[in-house]
Amino acid sequence: MPGGSGFLPIAGGVRLGFIHLTGPRRGAREFFDEPVIQIGTSAGAQVCVDGAAGVEPYHAQVLVEEEGPRLVPRAPLRLNHRPAGAALLADGDLLELGSDTSLRIQVGRTAPRRAGTLAWRAFLAGAATAAILLGATYALHLRGRMDEESGRQEAALQARDRRIATLSAAVDSLEIRSAKKQDVEARVGEVQRAMAAVETTVMAKLGSEVERSVGSNPEIAAAVAAARRLEAMDEAVGRIITKLGRSVCVIQGSFAFGRERDKEWLFLRHIEAETAAALQVEEDKLPLTLDGEGRLFQIDYTGTGFLAAADGRVLTSRHIAEPWWRSEAAAPLLEGGYTPRLLYLRAYFPGNATPVQFLPERTRVSAEADVAVLGFLPCGPLPEPLSLAAPDDVAVGRRVVLLGYPSGLSALIAKSEDALADELAATDSIDPMQLLDGLAARGMVRPLPTQGSIGDLLRDKVIYDAETAVGGSGGPVLDLEGRVVAVNYGLLKAFRGANFGVPVSFARALLAE
Repeated sequence: MPGGSGFLPIAGGVRLGFIHLTGPRRGAREFFDEPVIQIGTSAGAQVCVDGAAGVEPYHAQVLVEEEGPRLVPRAPLRLNHRPAGAALLADGDLLELGSDTSLRIQVGRTAPRRAGTLAWRAFLAGAATAAILLGATYALHLRGRMDEESGRQEAALQARDRRIATLSAAVDSLEIRSAKKQDVEARVGEVQRAMAAVETTVMAKLGSEVERSVGSNPEIAAAVAAARRLEAMDEAVGRIITKLGRSVCVIQGSFAFGRERDKEWLFLRHIEAETAAALQVEEDKLPLTLDGEGRLFQIDYTGTGFLAAADGRVLTSRHIAEPWWRSEAAAPLLEGGYTPRLLYLRAYFPGNATPVQFLPERTRVSAEADVAVLGFLPCGPLPEPLSLAAPDDVAVGRRVVLLGYPSGLSALIAKSEDALADELAATDSIDPMQLLDGLAARGMVRPLPTQGSIGDLLRDKVIYDAETAVGGSGGPVLDLEGRVVAVNYGLLKAFRGANFGVPVSFARALLAE
């Protein structure tokens, strides 16, 4: 039965503690000194985790033996992060059941049963002896004058002796029943341990038979191998998202157009509606001018990049480093003789509330493909740079994981806390820089993962079906070993099954410069 909240430091029987680290009873603590402890979702289990995903009614049991508590699984589980069979448990072991339930094991000792019964009997016997001596002394002293009173006292003492004898017999009977109960519990424990040993032996033999059957049946063996490959893929994807995602940054930039006039640089600015009407500006043209004090005409955008070298070099798409490159929207202004200039270009890495500022002199763009290198000066700890795969390691059919920031700030806001999303939605206008600063301060900058397979390889393209969107350009396309096989740069809006990346060979050549 459940005991107190801790272990006694003196020798005695084994006492087991179970601390619920995760699962439906997270935070609960239970302690037992029984010889057999059942673990599962059944109401009859001592350690009941009702509602835990993937846990059987009687998932495992713990048998208290002379050498220590022994774990006997009845369904698959993990001990200290490894699949486990029957094993001895030690203090501090971690037991994992199902998909979200973990228990911390504590092994201690209960206090031995105190000799309270013997002390009580000695006390009663001493009290009886003292009473008899007192009565006898009193009777001798007043024998002649109080015979009648002496008789009454002697009768009272005899009655007390009878009550003491009755109480002593009851205590002896209680001790006998307690000893019998302990003997029965010990025998039950022996039977359950024997049954568990038989069950373990039978399951081991059954497993051997299944393995022999699988080995003799090619179709079953192929299905088992495929299932194991899928499980390995899932584990690899989890490691990529958890570990390598910290090296993938969201890039934010803004640029404007202008030209030099009379040795002074002038930016294009918006013309007020009334002025535009007076100047008879055509409706299909932007009301912009180099003169006046109107609002600056600037274009804000976001993209993705990833750390490729510890000296502060980030790989991304060329159209993120030079957002006007091959831009249909910017083409009219470029043809009109206006020159684009970056107003700022920076990035946030997950878990870092301070942005890095890219330096124009450290920017390199490829003349052959949509890939670029941006550089900054490191001034603090950086995540681990991503490794680039060899070109020969990229093949059609390989599974890939794409990390990035598709949809930019909109996606970051959508996956933030509801209160923050509602607050931002109610804001009429907000500066994009301030918005990203706030999201980074709240730890909401994290890349989104998508999965797919490589469908085709061309000299200048890797085609895959991992989904993306505007804002995901520049993100790393990773194989299941965590190596970059391509740099994401484009998508087909009419067909989500084909997105494009720049082969890793172009990225390698650019970094080598």
